[in-house]
Order: sequence, then structure tokens, then C-alpha cells
Amino acid sequence: MDLTQIAVLDKKWRAIAFNLTNELSLADDLVQELYLVLHTIEAPISENAIRVILNKLYFDSKKEMEWAHPDSLFFLEDTLQPTEQDFTELEITLLTA
Repeated sequence: MDLTQIAVLDKKWRAIAFNLTNELSLADDLVQELYLVLHTIEAPISENAIRVILNKLYFDSKKEMEWAHPDSLFFLEDTLQPTEQDFTELEITLLTA
């Protein structure tokens, strides 16, 4: 399929992306990324390959979201001046988490 044939099935790709993300805006972003990827592929591509690409894009974006999630970060309070002991305890906490 070429890109115009793939775009005809836009609602299908958005439905698949929504099933993955459960959020309309994330699904839209995922499909936009899909089109960017498919634009760089010159060989014919099947619907199954498109599903695989959508899954890969979803899991890649999920990794990025987990990495940037505020709950996964540790912060020092602004009012305290950190000591060497504070950094040692923080390092131990990060290594064991």
C-alpha cells in the first residue's frame, strides 16, 4: 500500500491507536507518528506491518512517558542545603529502586 491508500484507512488506524492508549489525544499523536514513519518507507507495506509499527510506537512513547513521570524522580527540598550524607542516601535510594 502507498501512503494515500493507507490514509484512506485513517479511522481504522486511529481506532487501533485508541485501543492501545485509551486516550484520544495520544491516539491522534500515535497515528501522526505512524504517518511520519510510513512516509520514509518506500517498499509496499501490509496492514499487519502497520499494526506492528503502531504497537512499537506506542511502547516507545510509553517508555518516554515513564521516564519523564514526576513520581519517578527524587527531589531535594529547596530550604535544605544538601550535605555529602544526603547525596549518599539519595544514591543508595536510586540504586535500590
